[in-house]
Amino acid sequence: MMFAFFLTTLLSTTAGPATSPRDSSKLRLEPFTFVSEHGDSVPAERGHLFVPENRTRRASRMIELTFIRLRSTARVPGSPIVYLAGGPGGSAQLVATGARFPLFNGLRAAADVIIFDQRGTWGSTNLMCPTAVTVPGDTVLNAGAQLAI
Repeated sequence: MMFAFFLTTLLSTTAGPATSPRDSSKLRLEPFTFVSEHGDSVPAERGHLFVPENRTRRASRMIELTFIRLRSTARVPGSPIVYLAGGPGGSAQLVATGARFPLFNGLRAAADVIIFDQRGTWGSTNLMCPTAVTVPGDTVLNAGAQLAI
């Protein structure tokens, strides 16, 4: 919820190009055409925001978070509507191009719609684990076995 507030606050100010990846107080927006899987399109903006991968370490690498903003068609728009995909690794941007496209397009009558890809999902920085573990298919993993891997 706090990030949604931060994002909507940034979007309400004039956004310009980020001066460096460490400058998360700036937001980079670019014109974008959001296209559904059926070929319908809406003029939009793609946003790029850099945040620390590990917020507790000052020297943490910066990762990119991306989102799409569909501008409201209302004369006096309400507070922005922020969509986050559920489930591990789900991409809001990919979901929004499918069957939910008409819903998001319709919500523009009330407010800006922000379709946000969270950390490690499709449009944002990929957060792959540095090592892979292969477990035989016939192995039953309990809590102790998982911790030993």
